Amino acid sequence: MRQRNLERYRSNTDKAINLAKLLSQTLNHFFPDLRQRLAEIADPRTSSVYGIDEIIFAAIAIFLLKEGSRNQMNNSRRDKQMQRNFHSLFGFRLPHMDTVDDVLRDLEVEELENLRVAMVRLLLDKKLLRPMRLDNKWHLVAVDGTGVMKANEADEGTLAKISTLTGTTSFTRQVLEAKIIVPGGFAISIASEWLASDLNDNGTKEDCELNAFNRLAAKIATYFPKLPICILADGLYPGEPFFNICKQNNWRFCVVLKDKKLVTVWNIVDTQLEESESSGEIKNMILGDETTIEWVNGISYRQQIVAWLQCVERNGQTQRHFVFLTDLVIDQHTAAELIEIGRSRWRLEDAFNTQKNRGYTLGHKHSRVSFLATKNYYVAMQIAHMINQLMERSQHLRRMIDHSKETISHLWKLIVGALTWVSDETIFSQPYRRTQYRFE
Repeated sequence: MRQRNLERYRSNTDKAINLAKLLSQTLNHFFPDLRQRLAEIADPRTSSVYGIDEIIFAAIAIFLLKEGSRNQMNNSRRDKQMQRNFHSLFGFRLPHMDTVDDVLRDLEVEELENLRVAMVRLLLDKKLLRPMRLDNKWHLVAVDGTGVMKANEADEGTLAKISTLTGTTSFTRQVLEAKIIVPGGFAISIASEWLASDLNDNGTKEDCELNAFNRLAAKIATYFPKLPICILADGLYPGEPFFNICKQNNWRFCVVLKDKKLVTVWNIVDTQLEESESSGEIKNMILGDETTIEWVNGISYRQQIVAWLQCVERNGQTQRHFVFLTDLVIDQHTAAELIEIGRSRWRLEDAFNTQKNRGYTLGHKHSRVSFLATKNYYVAMQIAHMINQLMERSQHLRRMIDHSKETISHLWKLIVGALTWVSDETIFSQPYRRTQYRFE
């Protein structure tokens, strides 16, 4: 039994070290100039012990290591060996998280947003985000909002919400997020826009998601002016303002259409389907054993030509139906693909769930006194999630996983453990070897 436990300990130790080194290798492989870009960030301080690159990387590392909070990161940092291993692995010293928070309270959020954009552009240049493009051209960008944290009283950047059941008022911070969706489950953040009560028409209304989309769209157009984009969004978005924004930026769209949304469109659809059925020449349908797809092209709505697309799935006595509106022309060859593309928006929702419940603690108040710091932590989280996805979905990590026993969460605990209790920091400082990354 003792020999078996010793072998298990050695196996876990080797795996933990290899995982930590793989994380560092992933950083170096995809973002070889990260240190230089971090050093170029405008430092709001006049004097410092730690460089701005070390401060920003420490903020990213909270989420890169899935420590969950500044306090937990500080608890790990108390071990001097962990600090030495951290420096050996990543090449950065590890400051106290209170020092990091002080800087993020003064750092303009555009600095980290520009860093994220530069990292996404590198992935685009490497053609990593090319698969699953619509018509082999349009990158799929899903847009949706989420609540970040709740509070019992109004604070900077909070929105008021009155319960219909109790009449009580709660406050929440909300962010509108845009992510590029690619195969293998990737959801890469490219831009974010916060909703806030001080960004309204006359100071008496709360901000809303559609207003925030105007600002988010302007950011995306500025960050990626030549990127071919197809916007994926939920049933809140179909309408003239959204259509106009997409047209102005030469973007395509595929959005959910609810039953009572755009009544004019629904009336045209009903008429077209009835005429097609009565004529006996039904060319706008794909009929399968368990799936039926129908579509109507050439619908005129407020100087915009759109197409309606519906999929009905049957499973025994139950059925589900999905309806989308797009500015693309639909035919027998593209209908099924467009249904899949419209439904792929769930990957953005899964990314929100991952960041809330799988180690990133989206919803935790990482800075209690500064909304600006909160914004900076949020972008740092998106950068860390980007990096971790590149590692988690690579063939290198898949080779290390015992699928019958281990989870991603367990593997990340091994990484933090290795940084804490491996006594020879030189193990982590071996030269980086270039290698290929493959994703399913």
